[in-house]
Amino acid sequence: MAIGEILNSLAVILIMIAPGFILGKMKVFQKIFYSGLSAFTVNLCVPALIINALQVEYTPVLMEGLAKTFLFWLPMLLFSAILAFIFTKIFKASKKEFVLTASMLMISNTGFVGIPLINQLYGNDGLFYASASEIVGDIFLFSIVFAMISSASGKSKKVDFKAMALNPPIIALVIGIFLFVANIRLPEVLATPISYFSTATTPLALFILGSQLSAITLKDFFCDKRIYFVCALRLIIMPVIAFIMVRLIFGDTSLFSTIFILTMGMPAASITVIFAQSSNCDVDFATKGVLLSTAFCLLTLPVFAYLV
Repeated sequence: MAIGEILNSLAVILIMIAPGFILGKMKVFQKIFYSGLSAFTVNLCVPALIINALQVEYTPVLMEGLAKTFLFWLPMLLFSAILAFIFTKIFKASKKEFVLTASMLMISNTGFVGIPLINQLYGNDGLFYASASEIVGDIFLFSIVFAMISSASGKSKKVDFKAMALNPPIIALVIGIFLFVANIRLPEVLATPISYFSTATTPLALFILGSQLSAITLKDFFCDKRIYFVCALRLIIMPVIAFIMVRLIFGDTSLFSTIFILTMGMPAASITVIFAQSSNCDVDFATKGVLLSTAFCLLTLPVFAYLV
């Protein structure tokens, strides 16, 4: 059952990557087009995605799930940074590669791969915790990860916190959290276009991912040892650390712990490529990490789904 759901998600991803890959190979668009498309996605579609994701009813049960997920996710962020640092030392990686590795370890593809799989295996109860993980992951993605990748662009050695705070994703995150905590639902005239722009984020991210893939040779794609190491960290080491922390240290054997461990074993989030593209931060490295981790999760996720 797990393999079937993962295969289905993988097939959908490949189909949505294909147009960008084909058009990239045909050189239909110039590089400036993809830069503009990335800017459009980051500055409009991603903010819409953030606000739309936080337009959920504020309830004590949801808050408990979010709080628990948030607290367990914090040490995982630290472990991600430590593992990325180890990667940097082993491969003498650049600052950009360190930041992208940490980013790919910090945030997984819960929405596109995780939620369909968890819904199939554990039903509505599992879906609740998966959704909580998606919300918490988005908060970290559009704050910490976005700031890290932006600061690693090489344009400045210092982090411009003022410029970062005025970025549309950060502004949208603040607005979204305020609306969520205040339990404010947007009127339909605003909610509908926000929802439409939100749904465009994934197709655009995968289109850009495909276009970037078209510029990478097969030899470079499959012979980069660094990416296999990153995939091992993302798909094996991260869920093992989550298992040790949640099950062995805290003794939590509930459904929450199962979903949290599986969430930590999902592939790298495809939105990482969009952030890398918009910040000129080693897009090839991000593309290989996202695609190979997505492919290899077909082997690792069924194992963890069985064991936990």
